[in-house]
Amino acid sequence: MKLIGAALLFQGLIAWIFRKAPHIGVAWALALYQIMAATIDWMMWIALADDGIFSTGMAQFTTASSVVLHYALGILLIIAIRRHGASA
Repeated sequence: MKLIGAALLFQGLIAWIFRKAPHIGVAWALALYQIMAATIDWMMWIALADDGIFSTGMAQFTTASSVVLHYALGILLIIAIRRHGASA
């Protein structure tokens, strides 16, 4: 299982620290992490499909959910960054 709790805790901590004056570089790093994490998840799902790693319903559900959520968070962060840049 991924260390999803630790990764989300760290990202939440960073977001909380920078909540009053967010740094665009930090936002870009978090956005790119989300996009890369989603991409790695589905690539590993395809690469390891024959090994039975994701053969259970729970594994398939959590992996698919993870991919969708990572992409959604990454895209939402990019939208927010671009809106911030347009208003600045």
